[in-house]
Order: sequence, then structure tokens, then C-alpha cells
Amino acid sequence: VDEIQKRKQEIEDAGMTWSVVESIPVHEDIKKQTGNYKQWIENYKESIRNLAKCGIHTVCYNFMPLTDWTRTDLNHELEDGSTALRFDKTAFAAFDLFILKREGAESEYSEELQQKAKKYLDSLNDEATQELTDTILLGMPGDEKMTPAKFRTHLAEYEDIDDQQLREHLYDFLRQIIPVAEEHEVRMAIHPDDPPFPL
Repeated sequence: VDEIQKRKQEIEDAGMTWSVVESIPVHEDIKKQTGNYKQWIENYKESIRNLAKCGIHTVCYNFMPLTDWTRTDLNHELEDGSTALRFDKTAFAAFDLFILKREGAESEYSEELQQKAKKYLDSLNDEATQELTDTILLGMPGDEKMTPAKFRTHLAEYEDIDDQQLREHLYDFLRQIIPVAEEHEVRMAIHPDDPPFPL
């Protein structure tokens, strides 16, 4: 509660109101239902209670495996000179196929997209290739500096979890936290996959 109040004061001192938390991260163990996931769920409930005590009644969260959100460019320049985040499927395929070298990735991309991805990657210098890699891996939660090798290791932990099982883990999580949220009048808002398809 003390940490929440400190942050709330910082926001209010800047002339704003803190009414929505985006997000309380869902621990990977909860998504996989492994390790100490039951304790992580208890911690999540406590976070909901603590936020409610501080007058914050909307919590966003997501249940995407490994990544919170994924972009291929964090500074895409628009026609008016402003910049925006951007997701480009060709750039992502280049990362997935030729940098990450994810096993079985070829079966998920058309031959045409694979060729475009290879051509795209070949057009990048070392610095641009590293920037693409760092940008995509930026969506990994936590403070750990992520590398393609570490990412592959974490990805392997999901090898036996298909779409339906992940959904069941989400439903189980919700069955446990929603009663706490309702008791404390906290609205829970799930963020859809971002980009809006399975990576």
C-alpha cells in the first residue's frame, strides 16, 4: 500500500489522477500453471486489494505467453513527421525465421512471406538487425536482458501448452481473482493479443 500511495502522490503532484493500472503483470508460472503459480495468484489478489484501498478500481492485464506486446519498430516516422509504434509482419517473420530460428516456424509462413522476410533481413546492416531483435524482445516482462537464445529457452517451456490449455489456465486464474475484484469493486480489463493474432 505504501508503494502504491507513493506512486499515486507522484501522479497527483503532476496534476493528474491515477484511476487505471496497466498493468499488474500475470506471472509466467500462472500462465503455464507451473512452479509457485498458486502463490503468485495469491499475490495478485493482494495487489487488487491494495489498489482498491488506495482508490484505484480499474486494472488492466494480459495473458499473452512470454511477451506483453510486440512491435518491430518503436520509432516509425509517419507522413506528418510524428512517430509511432509499428508491427510489420515481414520484419517479424525475418526475426522469427532467421534470427530467433524458432523450430517449426517455416510451417507458419507462406513461401512468399518467407522470401520477403529473407530479402528484408538481407537489406539490414548489423546495427539494424540488432535494433529489430532488441525491439521485438523488449516486450518480455522483467528486468532480464533478453537474447534470442534465452527467448528460445523460455519458449520451450510452452511446448506442451496449446491454445485450449492456455485458455483453461486463463479461466482458472479468472475464477480465482474475479471474486476478489468484485468484493473490492475493481474492474478487470484484459488486453487482447497485441498484435491481434497468435505469435
